[in-house]
Amino acid sequence: MKRQISLLIAFVFMLGIINSFGQGWMENIPAEKQASPNFFDIQNAFYKYNTETNGKDKKSFKKFKRWEWFIQSRINENGNFPSQIWWNESQKIIKNKESQRSTTANWTPMGPFATPLWVTMGANQGLRSGAGRIECIEFHPANDQIIWIGAHSGGFWKTTDGGETWYTTTDDLPSIGISDIVVHPQDPNTLYISTGDRDGLNTFSIGVLNSTDGGETWNQTGLIHQIQDNIVINELLINPLNPDILFAATEIGIYKSSDAGESWIFITNGNYKDITYKPGDENVIYATTFNFNGGAKLYRSTDAGESFTQIINTGLTPSQTVRIALAVSPANPNYVYAIACGRFPNTKLIGLYKSEDGGNTWMQTLSGNTLNILGRSPYGSDDYSQAWYNLSIAVSLTDVNEIYTGGINMWKSNDGGYNWQILTHETPNIVPGVDYMWVDHHELKINPLNSVVYDANDGGLYKSVDQGDNWTDISDGLEVLQIYKIGNSASNADIAVVGCQDQFAMYKTSDDWGALFTGEAGEHFIDYTNSDIVYSSGFGGGLLRSEDAGLTYTGINPSGIGADIWLQPFIMHPTNANTLYFAYTDVYKSEDQGDNWVKISNNLVGGQLLTTLEVAYSDDNYIYTSTANSIRRTKNGGSSWENITNGLPGSFIADIAISNSDPEKIWITRGGFNEGQKVYRSENAGDTWINISNNLPNLPVNCITSQAGSADGIYVGTDVGIYYTDNNLTEWIYYSEGLPNVIVTELEIQYNAQKLRAGTYGRGLWESDIYDDGTNPAFAEFTASSVIACGDEAITFTDASLYSPVSWIWSFTPNTVTFMNGANANSQNPDVRFDEAGEYTVSLEVTNANGSTAITKENYIKQADIIVEFSANKNVTYQGGIVNFYDETVCNPNTWVWVFEPSNVTFLSGTDANSQNPVVKFDAQGIYTVALTASNANGTSTVTKTEYIIVGTDYYMTTDQITTCSGTFYDSQGPDENYKDVEDYVITFLPATPGKVLEFNFTSFNLEFEMTCIFDYLEIYDGINTSATLIGKFCGPTSPEIITATNEEGALTFVFHSDGGVNDSGWAATIECVNPVGIPKVDNNKEVNIYPNPNSGNFTIELNGIRSKTVFINVYNVTGKLLFTRKIGNIPSLFSQNIMMERYSKGIYIIEIITDEKTITKKIVLK
Repeated sequence: MKRQISLLIAFVFMLGIINSFGQGWMENIPAEKQASPNFFDIQNAFYKYNTETNGKDKKSFKKFKRWEWFIQSRINENGNFPSQIWWNESQKIIKNKESQRSTTANWTPMGPFATPLWVTMGANQGLRSGAGRIECIEFHPANDQIIWIGAHSGGFWKTTDGGETWYTTTDDLPSIGISDIVVHPQDPNTLYISTGDRDGLNTFSIGVLNSTDGGETWNQTGLIHQIQDNIVINELLINPLNPDILFAATEIGIYKSSDAGESWIFITNGNYKDITYKPGDENVIYATTFNFNGGAKLYRSTDAGESFTQIINTGLTPSQTVRIALAVSPANPNYVYAIACGRFPNTKLIGLYKSEDGGNTWMQTLSGNTLNILGRSPYGSDDYSQAWYNLSIAVSLTDVNEIYTGGINMWKSNDGGYNWQILTHETPNIVPGVDYMWVDHHELKINPLNSVVYDANDGGLYKSVDQGDNWTDISDGLEVLQIYKIGNSASNADIAVVGCQDQFAMYKTSDDWGALFTGEAGEHFIDYTNSDIVYSSGFGGGLLRSEDAGLTYTGINPSGIGADIWLQPFIMHPTNANTLYFAYTDVYKSEDQGDNWVKISNNLVGGQLLTTLEVAYSDDNYIYTSTANSIRRTKNGGSSWENITNGLPGSFIADIAISNSDPEKIWITRGGFNEGQKVYRSENAGDTWINISNNLPNLPVNCITSQAGSADGIYVGTDVGIYYTDNNLTEWIYYSEGLPNVIVTELEIQYNAQKLRAGTYGRGLWESDIYDDGTNPAFAEFTASSVIACGDEAITFTDASLYSPVSWIWSFTPNTVTFMNGANANSQNPDVRFDEAGEYTVSLEVTNANGSTAITKENYIKQADIIVEFSANKNVTYQGGIVNFYDETVCNPNTWVWVFEPSNVTFLSGTDANSQNPVVKFDAQGIYTVALTASNANGTSTVTKTEYIIVGTDYYMTTDQITTCSGTFYDSQGPDENYKDVEDYVITFLPATPGKVLEFNFTSFNLEFEMTCIFDYLEIYDGINTSATLIGKFCGPTSPEIITATNEEGALTFVFHSDGGVNDSGWAATIECVNPVGIPKVDNNKEVNIYPNPNSGNFTIELNGIRSKTVFINVYNVTGKLLFTRKIGNIPSLFSQNIMMERYSKGIYIIEIITDEKTITKKIVLK
């Protein structure tokens, strides 16, 4: 059963390839390869689809890129996953761990230890984010405080206090993904776990393990799956009456053991996903199969699992069914519930089915055409589902009619599945009374000891003690975060930022972790002169800069680069914190923190995406960048580039590192499984390459970092372990003591703390002491408390040198400095006063028994009496627009003078030209120059910004009130860029001409689409605020077209919201003032009665005494736009017609009834 490609195929579909791409793009794979496509077939098929759809299917793009990122460095030259090699190499590492112990590696976790709260301003701020994906749950049979859970790439975890604390016992297993857990009902010390990743296949299975000490240690059972077999175990089942009998439902069939797992027999073929006993009857077992392309079926055994027979009268059509989940209850053992989802492009709920006689007969209690409880919409009105990835159902143990289901969100029925209410949603307060909770529910389970409901989802573990009305997150202590990238603060060892899967980004401080709403899968780093300045990137967010530690963000994308970037290289200059670099299909450079960019290459790699980027510390003219299979170099800052791939093998280029002291000494690492082709070094900037792979295992080498001041010391991170080597060693040292067997995605050194840090894909952030064999000379490094010296205040310098220096020599150029507080030039951490204005170069030489090194930082300290600077919240506005100015002057200013040229401005909110942070209204169109003069006790200085504010007739979405009769109204980013994620604005327009009303003509419109517009939307209100009548709620490509105010003020109010996932091009609307146009006159005709009115979208039109061969019912919105028409023939004298408008927005609508003889108009209100 060594099916090399089966894992790859499973990767594709299980990570979202089917449903999210509703067009079925897998059909782009050539027919002859459909049965067994390799990585390149799948990759080509998707990019063809992405081109055909002009990149509009962003949810599909996101899920595909997640899969592509993980698998592309784990394939061989044929595009397949060589699992036999992976297994053999990982076994060698584990077997040799003790003999490979290093002398200084001592890895310890850094967290997150508790679920971080959202930091970024928005609807989620202050709420809990996610800890990481949990796959399965099991309960102690006699102690409700003991719970066991499994994480898909983070291991087996146990609590003995009801979830207050957790610990893991599986870090040393060859694979730490857990797909299911069962416990012996009479002996709770006996547990069984199935390994691997049931729903995502991001880790590999080694079969079924058992524990006889409550999960503290683990042993193999007779069901041993070699990783190379690629067999996924989906679920375990233990006989509650005879616990020596176990079943394992796997992707190739059902196995049975009758001797507590010692031996297993194969029962039946098929990809079995779910399996459960009929309560109280060990002879009856229900099971379901799974098929991505349709073909999922329901089976039953009546002979204790010796054979299984398909149940064919369920009402399901197997060819259209992908997955079925089952639930039973001891409250009535004859009841069986089955919930099913369909195949693409209709992957929403097919239905909920119920049997009341043990599976003999079935009835459908809910259709997905009526209510899709597996989708994202809180109203069940969308056609989207990812139930192939996550589908769960549970039934109360005491009330067989009480059902819980989990798809993207969670729902509940109290009447056996006929009527439903939503319990949780990912968007806070989207529906009153609905709890905010993380999404994608993998298992719902009820503890039989106390009836507490537990839920395992992509964010962690939750519980409800009141039948689902309220939920508590009990994930604190679970260290299962999947990290893509890490970034350390150079000046503060307690601060770091990481980019994660699902959970976006996390920001670590000395006290805690916080969650940043920045988009998934991006680079994140911290300004080394100011830890409050954080740079982020990610899918849906683009490039972002925060100057308040993630509370708010400013978009800094280069022109022409959209927000939907996936792990594109984004770095800071190694010695100049204002300079940034970004790699897409070319390399970009900014010298002003991302405000402006220049492209420093031209068609560098023929439109391919660049995947790595590094700038040399010792000479920033040297820049290296690569695609997956070729590497480029410049020695002149980007003026010219050369291909330096020659001499390197053809496998995936994973990472690049440059020597701290020599810009021509570089290393690259390789993915894939080519023996002895892992790490290469060049000493001449890539002209030639030396293979230094030596004794590294034949596993993907994912990342590399070099250690400054060492003998060319480098660390590499692999799928199983970290290794170190330098010029004094002849081979690689195993450097993983204390680290779990987890994929290492990035390595960085925090020099102040002298720590090596590792981001892992499933176990969070870790750190260890750096390697030191006692032979390295002291390596100089330092930081300063500030790089600005104000007047006569002292600056504290902190030695951050490596390898335990014993003496220090500080020097300053010019030498007009005074050492303070008893310090001198030989102090380790001196306080220094700078006595003259200007820039100072600082040098430090350090020495230990092995030698000396020195470091010089040119123009590092700037001394001034005062340094004036300011910013504004916008640089483009309109006539009458309001701009907030912010003083950013350094050195304690106490007076300010603002000057605007031209001077057509008005100061608002009690501010004036002498305020520190004035609020300014611009009264005329034009281009304004702004100057600020600030003073303190030491002096006065002025900064002038020429053509700083542009005042035109274009209006950008923001929170404001505007009076106008002309111009163009855009989303927040204008006509050339997508709007941003996580925006919430309210803007009101009033007519500038008395007696007129505003009319907006939308000439373009494109927001993220969802059936009920819950993600990104534009609401339009007919009045001066949001208390006015709602005209409509718009999203996707459906334009509001022409919107005309009908209220007395002639005003319109617009509310815009965007979530954190996907953004689009936004809108443009021309503005003019027009004469008022009334809505159709409403009749008081008694022949037509509409009830209830107001209503929620479900109402009845009753016609009394009207006889007509044909009746037309027309429904208009308040702007007069016809929404739909219904034709009815030959009505009786008393007739009623039900109208469903639940999918329409709240607001006023006009009902027009046209008979053979008359037209009657009525008004209804949807609330």
